[in-house]
Amino acid sequence: MRLNAELMAEIPPGGRHAEAARGWLDGVLAEVFPDLLEGLRTRPVTRAVDRHFDTGPLGEPGQMLGEIWVGVTNPVPRRGVLYSRASWQRMLGSLGKSPMTVSISIRPLGGNGYPSDQSAYIQVRRHISEPEWLRFTFRAPASFTWHPRPRPGATAAEVLSFPPGGGVPVVAGRDAGEEVPGPGNGWPKSPELQDRWAGFVKRQAARIGACAGLMTERMPAGSDTVLQKPGWPPNTAMLGTRRDALYRYFWVTIIPPELAVRLGGAEAATASGAFCEVSELPDGSLWLRATPTLTEFTRDRLLAVSRALTPVLGISQAR
Repeated sequence: MRLNAELMAEIPPGGRHAEAARGWLDGVLAEVFPDLLEGLRTRPVTRAVDRHFDTGPLGEPGQMLGEIWVGVTNPVPRRGVLYSRASWQRMLGSLGKSPMTVSISIRPLGGNGYPSDQSAYIQVRRHISEPEWLRFTFRAPASFTWHPRPRPGATAAEVLSFPPGGGVPVVAGRDAGEEVPGPGNGWPKSPELQDRWAGFVKRQAARIGACAGLMTERMPAGSDTVLQKPGWPPNTAMLGTRRDALYRYFWVTIIPPELAVRLGGAEAATASGAFCEVSELPDGSLWLRATPTLTEFTRDRLLAVSRALTPVLGISQAR
């Protein structure tokens, strides 16, 4: 299970591209993943990853493996480089060339010194056939711990523990298996963290002039959950380059100005009662947040959103 955030904006290659991409990449690291950023800066993995052979553990438990990928002309770069302050700055400097894709994945090392099989992920990507369209993404797995709040007097070993045989580090209380109160036990248990991340995405949408976007939860393959519906993944046409109809809606949905007018604007969206938050962004797009948290985004609330968005839906997705 993971939280996905995505924005789309029409930004031509050049200086505006570089500014928008840098703001997203630096912003997500600093505001969404500050604990992981601290780990990258203080305990980075420095041994290169061999993807063809298992050459043993990459480091000590708790170190952070950061890998940066840049595709200047190809949206799928062949090789990545390890995160360091220098490599991060070089990547930011390359944004002036408007690369097709820039991304970073971050994985902690478990108790066995091997990386977690899940990663936090940030990306800015241009559409290969429509290079004026930029897509901004981050993904946060639920299994990672965010901003732990240990009990007073807890030791470092009690704050950070590792499952037997490796895996993702978890936060525990002073008693074995006891969870620490607060936002430190993964974003699904933290309304505060979900609200903070939604606020960040909203500010970024206003900054870059996003005409489309979403925040949603993706469950593991095969899971039967209403939060997967009305479908995943959204494709480019559904997100931004088609402005005449909306084909997907989520916990948070951004719709372009053309559809906002057809919907009746922020006033009509608010009157529908389907959203806990309705805001008009600077370019006229609408920010629509269905519930305070993803946990509250049940089937009933999904259907309420579907009914409210009926005037702009290209295909009915209510189930």
